[in-house]
Parts: sequence; C-alpha cells; structure tokens
Amino acid sequence: MALDLVGKDASGKPTHHAFRTSQGRLVDLGTLGGGYSTAKVINSAGLVAGDTTLADGGFRAFLFDSGMRNLGTLGGNESMAFAVNEKGWVTGAAQLTSGPRHAFRYDGSMHDLGSLGGDFAQGQAINESGQVAGWSTLDPAHNDPVHAFFHDGTSMRDLGVLPNLPWSSATGLNNHGIVVGNVYAEDSEEDYDTHAFVFRDGKMWDLNELIPPSPFKLFTSLSIDDSGRILCTDGQVGQAVANGYLLVPK
Repeated sequence: MALDLVGKDASGKPTHHAFRTSQGRLVDLGTLGGGYSTAKVINSAGLVAGDTTLADGGFRAFLFDSGMRNLGTLGGNESMAFAVNEKGWVTGAAQLTSGPRHAFRYDGSMHDLGSLGGDFAQGQAINESGQVAGWSTLDPAHNDPVHAFFHDGTSMRDLGVLPNLPWSSATGLNNHGIVVGNVYAEDSEEDYDTHAFVFRDGKMWDLNELIPPSPFKLFTSLSIDDSGRILCTDGQVGQAVANGYLLVPK
C-alpha cells in the first residue's frame, strides 16, 4: 500500500510525505530535497510512483524502490506521475523546454509521447508493453475540449467522443490495448453529463448501452483487466455517495 503521511518535522513545521507499508511498518519515502511528496500508485512489487518537490521548489515525478528516483522532465521545470506498470515503467505529464506539457513514458529514460495538438497531454494508464492511455487538449489556443488518447508506442490516436458528449478522458488500459474512460458534456460550471465508455475494435462504446436495462447510470469507468472485466461507479467526485460495479463480459 502507498499513501501520504502528514505530520511535523523536528522544528514543528508541517510535512507531507509519501509512504508505503513494509512488514507492518510505515516507511517514509522522503522527498528529493523539498518538503513535499505524494504517492500516486504502487505495483505488485512495491514500486511506488508519485510526485515530490526539489530543494529549489521544482516539482518532479518519482519512482521509489530502495530509494527515490527523479524521473526528470522533457526539458522544462516539472513532471507528474499518474500510473506505473509491473516493469516499473511510469506515465504522466512532463513539461517541455518551450512550456507545453506532454504525456510521457519513463522506462529508464523519459520519452515524449506528444499531444493531440494542444499544449497539454497526460498519460493516465500504462500496460506491460508500454502502451499508454490518457487525455489531451486539441488546440494550443484553448484548454478545452479534451479527448481521450491511446499511444501504441509509436503514435498517439485520438479516441474521439460520443454524440452530444464533446469531452473524453481515458482512465484504464489492459494488455490487449482495450481502453476505458469517461465521455462527458459540461451542463454547468458545477455539473457534467458523464458516461462510462470502453474503446475496442476501433470504436468508442457507451457502457450504459452494453449492459441490461438498469436503474442506475454508469458515470465512470476506472480500470479494465485482461479478461475484459471493467470497474465502474455510478457517481462522480463531489457528488453523493456512489456504488461500485464490476462488469463481466459474457
């Protein structure tokens, strides 16, 4: 397990450090010189990926095994980690020298995966072959809308959207290259019409149309395993308590 540990240092100053558990003990993962670190994800081998500050205030993605490794950037001043696979490869977003932030894959070195044309792209899932799924802006002049993407190791593909739902974001990816995520429209500044999706066989499918008639609506798909099982919820962050659902293919 990897989480965050909030406390105080010897001088009484508040601290926020990433930690993991080992043999029933909490292990402080420390930082890369700054006062802050946060754990985002952990794999079955106990490798932890997250973000931390440097002594100069810079912000970096890290990978922790026996120590904290600075994953660097794409030439700019910051990077953020969002997913790690069983090999310890990491994806997230990293800044270029020129300022934009692109999705990256780290497999011992940092690789720029690009964007869908905009100035921001973020990897949110990575499988064992290093394929990455996430989201990207489309136009350098605008921060919206964003579209889900799939990067096959060579190029980035726009997964598109569904009718009347102009935004999409990928959140999960299995080793067969099947992607899950959310497609949505902004109803107001505080409310979205959100639908869980799966992208396979070259097409985006609304998961609500692939299940039997139900009294609930699948808002969010979180992950998919290699047997095709999809973890979903019927709620969103900031809304009422949600239920979890595991969709099992026939």
